Amino acid sequence: MGKLESKIHFYRTLAYQIEAGVPLIKALRSVGRSKGGKIAKKIAAEIESTGESLCRSMSAVTGYFTEYEISLVEASELTGGLDNACRRLADIFERRKKFKSELISGLTYPAMLYFVASVLLPFISYMIGGKSEFRMCAEIIGMLSMPFVFLLIIQILNNSGKSVKRILYTVSGAFPVLGKVSIFAGLADFFEIYGTCIQSGVDAVKSIRTACSACRNPALAKKLAPLANIMDERGCAFSEAVVSRGGLPGILEETELSIIMTGEETGRVPETSFIISDKYEERARSTVSILARIVPFVIYIAMAAFIASQIIRIFAGVIRNTTSIINS
Repeated sequence: MGKLESKIHFYRTLAYQIEAGVPLIKALRSVGRSKGGKIAKKIAAEIESTGESLCRSMSAVTGYFTEYEISLVEASELTGGLDNACRRLADIFERRKKFKSELISGLTYPAMLYFVASVLLPFISYMIGGKSEFRMCAEIIGMLSMPFVFLLIIQILNNSGKSVKRILYTVSGAFPVLGKVSIFAGLADFFEIYGTCIQSGVDAVKSIRTACSACRNPALAKKLAPLANIMDERGCAFSEAVVSRGGLPGILEETELSIIMTGEETGRVPETSFIISDKYEERARSTVSILARIVPFVIYIAMAAFIASQIIRIFAGVIRNTTSIINS
């Protein structure tokens, strides 16, 4: 069971157990034998021995719980809505898992096509281009290993700190379709966490900061983070802070801003935040579908262009040889 699955199971079990009236310690011990279950038992033992709250015991577990999870649990313990907070956290991680699964599924065919091309094109070059067997094998190995080397570099950069991760996402934003996926997914995260924080009783300024810390796109989070300072300094609402920064062009559209304003006017900020989050999630999925169609097309064009160049090369060689024979 991966980390996402274990967190879904952890929070879903807690939500059901607490809603049913089961005491917190007993609810934690009923999570199961997964990684989340082992951590839950450790937290239960910590609470039982020290009398600390759930959020403090969670913060003592390094490398598993994020800042926004602890903030949500802390706020929900104060307001008595721990079961709702656990349910929302389970939904958040379940949606992330689903999006990750759809992304992998959508890019599986382009990846397979790339690997086929990695073998086929050097082989064609060997058969009709006169290359050596050693060069053919070297090109195949090089092309096959390239995606893995690229992923390894990304993973190393991703684990190098927020500043490097921010640069990585900024560079990805230079590619139109890929940039849209990261922005839409990041906004879906932001509004989901923001709405959940407000619903759990966290104040708006802290909710913005928590949502920024939870956003998977640090480049986007950097652009949204100043809104919390504006709201804190001026005592204004989220929509006013956005307007004061020129509406955040390229990030938030007028439709979404209008929905936010409506939610603030009617006192339904969590509900409108969840609506916006769902819209951006759907846009991210649609963009992934577009990406899954574009990549194979590009590979097909590249393969056709390569084969055409090899054919032209053969005919050019035949014409040169024929010309030299006639002239001689």
